[in-house]
Amino acid sequence: MTADPTPEPADDPKTDPPAPADPDPAAATADDRLPDDHPVVKALHKANEEAKQARLKVQEFEDAQKSEVDKLNDRIKELEPTAKEAARLRVALDKGLTLKQANRLSGDTEEELAADADDLLEDLGTPRPQVPQRPKGHDDGGKPSDTTQDMSKLADSILESGF
Repeated sequence: MTADPTPEPADDPKTDPPAPADPDPAAATADDRLPDDHPVVKALHKANEEAKQARLKVQEFEDAQKSEVDKLNDRIKELEPTAKEAARLRVALDKGLTLKQANRLSGDTEEELAADADDLLEDLGTPRPQVPQRPKGHDDGGKPSDTTQDMSKLADSILESGF
């Protein structure tokens, strides 16, 4: 095996240029700087001040938006339990459950709550109770029933008696 007589480029001092010296702007002397009343210096100071004001306005806007979003997120967190409770009670009503039975339901969606209600009813071995239907009357779009008319007469007689 023969050794390669050509040196590696990193080892050759001829190929490595010297690193440029980084000028330090803070090391500039007063003789190297422009006077404060020079138009370029004045323009630079003005641009820096405008940029600072713009950054402050952006920060204020971001803070205002952030607080609105935070307020809305807090309100959602406040209403979530109420919405879940309403869904649980709605399912319990639809399934004909008592309030005690409704308190045992678990789930995050109405579908999950309904499935849990069905499981509860099955486990209890009780037939699903029938939810009472609303009595027929003015609500069904037809003529008032005799019961509705009797109730109206009863209400009128109570009012006439001076109650």
